[in-house]
Amino acid sequence: MSQGPLSVRIRNVGNVVVLELNGRMIMGDAERALRGTVRDLMESGSKTLAFNLSEVKYIDSSGIGCLAAAWTTANRMGARCRLFCVPNKVMLMLKMSRLDTIFEVLPDEASALTEV
Repeated sequence: MSQGPLSVRIRNVGNVVVLELNGRMIMGDAERALRGTVRDLMESGSKTLAFNLSEVKYIDSSGIGCLAAAWTTANRMGARCRLFCVPNKVMLMLKMSRLDTIFEVLPDEASALTEV
């Protein structure tokens, strides 16, 4: 079980870019790197980002802000952001910040890869 800083693994599945996040989404270099990664993906023409949060062990307000910024960047560029496999503790933070109302929150990867 990773308790370290956030790591991001990116893979393409069809037209969807899956970002597998592992660790803690907290203020720092990794959080800034994720913002840059999302911006780069959007600028390269990606239209759907799916964040696998199953291995996110902790999220603070900076991590929540990072997800909100990802959604804003994607929305501004005509793209979509989806979250899947969201742990209960992370979901609680999403609900407290009301981000659960703007993101597509899906139960699993198969659902996140489905075109709507």
